[in-house]
Amino acid sequence: MGRRLDHVALLYTRYLECFAQGIYLSTILENTMQFKAIVSTALLGSTLLVSGLAIAGPEAGHPNIIAAREDAQHAIEKMKAAQVANEYDMGGHAEKAEKLLREAEQQMKLAAEAANKNEKKK
Repeated sequence: MGRRLDHVALLYTRYLECFAQGIYLSTILENTMQFKAIVSTALLGSTLLVSGLAIAGPEAGHPNIIAAREDAQHAIEKMKAAQVANEYDMGGHAEKAEKLLREAEQQMKLAAEAANKNEKKK
């Protein structure tokens, strides 16, 4: 709770500084919205790129592996959300879980590559 109050105090201080310089709340909000739009677009683009790579990569033709990788990516996102909700106080276990999930993703990719090699031999 203390961090949130510090954050609110910092935002309020920044607002007062801007107001004193003649920068009004509408300008601050407009710039914030533009920033959020840019970040959202970048995140969407990177997500589409990763999705495209998963479909066009070695997992192509292996829907179960694609689904498993997507589940691992979703689990990583949820772990990050849990870290934020718990103010990053999880005893290092969240970081370890994320590392293991990333290793699992790599193993899934290697499994797909191995399956592709076996299919070519037939």
